[in-house]
Amino acid sequence: MLIETVAYDSNIGKINLKELSLKKSYKNSCYFSTSRGQIVTFLKNPNQLVPLGIVVRENVFAEIKDKKILSAEIFAGVAIELKLPEKTHIPEYCAQIVSKIWRKMEILFKAEIESIIQAGKYEKLVGAGEGLTPLGDDFLVGFIAAKKVRGEGIKSDFDFSRTTELGRHFLVNAVRGNFSRNIINFLKDGDLSILDYGQTSGVATAMGILNGLGLKK
Repeated sequence: MLIETVAYDSNIGKINLKELSLKKSYKNSCYFSTSRGQIVTFLKNPNQLVPLGIVVRENVFAEIKDKKILSAEIFAGVAIELKLPEKTHIPEYCAQIVSKIWRKMEILFKAEIESIIQAGKYEKLVGAGEGLTPLGDDFLVGFIAAKKVRGEGIKSDFDFSRTTELGRHFLVNAVRGNFSRNIINFLKDGDLSILDYGQTSGVATAMGILNGLGLKK
């Protein structure tokens, strides 16, 4: 199927887009798996471009979101490098908004996350909590992004078998230095559109960033 795109991760050209198998479909995104187990994501919102993601127009998304098997050849669109900014600036009011929402969230495992981070036991976050991407994974991805943009490393020899397929995808890319566009934009200038990503994923990721930067409110 020839698919016109709006934007896509520049790494898309390195993988085979034939015989993609549908994993999960949502209102604004759908996830496919390659024969090698890589996750390819089709989205409708350019600000939510993710590693190995492809942004398409709404009519195109409607055509592909429920296909069980998809072979795609993409054209048009802009290839975007999902790399961290050299400098970060998150205004205080943005940090306060994220922290306020985080405190009000009534979800399992939230209370344990920050104590695990403080103890440096990052591996305990992998696969912990609920969600297609578990809450611990989302928080850890943001934390890793913050540490990387500051030029600081953390232990990252995680047991990825403990989490979901999609959680593993985002964690592996984070360790490699590849992050979703909403993470990059939040780090650049506190863009709060990150909060619109998933039911809890965006908030948890943003809170992980704030903890990694020492901006927790």
